[in-house]
Amino acid sequence: MNVSGIEVSPSACTAAEQRLEEFKDITTQVVCGNFCDRPLPFDASFLDLVVDRGAVTHNVLSDIRGILAESYRALKRGGLVFSIHLFSDRDSRFGRGREVERNTYAEIGGYSFKDVPIVHFTNLREVEELYADFELVVVEEQTIRRPYHPEEEEAAHFTIVARKP
Repeated sequence: MNVSGIEVSPSACTAAEQRLEEFKDITTQVVCGNFCDRPLPFDASFLDLVVDRGAVTHNVLSDIRGILAESYRALKRGGLVFSIHLFSDRDSRFGRGREVERNTYAEIGGYSFKDVPIVHFTNLREVEELYADFELVVVEEQTIRRPYHPEEEEAAHFTIVARKP
């Protein structure tokens, strides 16, 4: 098995490399860099799976489009994109902070977004547009009420599985 990853934080890259040393039967590559940089450091039709664990949502819309276009380019036919925690505009924090562009906010603050520089909130129509080149396999919008959270928030986000045809 071959596993590649991109991480912007040098300390997280080092930690990942150290952790991955334990898995002798896996060939790994940790790229320390920004996944908004294009092109991604992978050949076309190289990857089987792209996992976005809540990173894409922390970009402006043009970068989100670029990330997904590069993911499409780098995926093999039948390859999957798995995105979790793509924040929904139904999230109780939507509209807070300084609007950078439509549905994208900076300086949201609060308990959950205290040190988060930017958040893009989306909706189903935009998800369909962003993933238009892919076959949508799973689209789930979840709202989680956190009554004992310091700010009693309702977090809302999408989970998406999309396949390159």
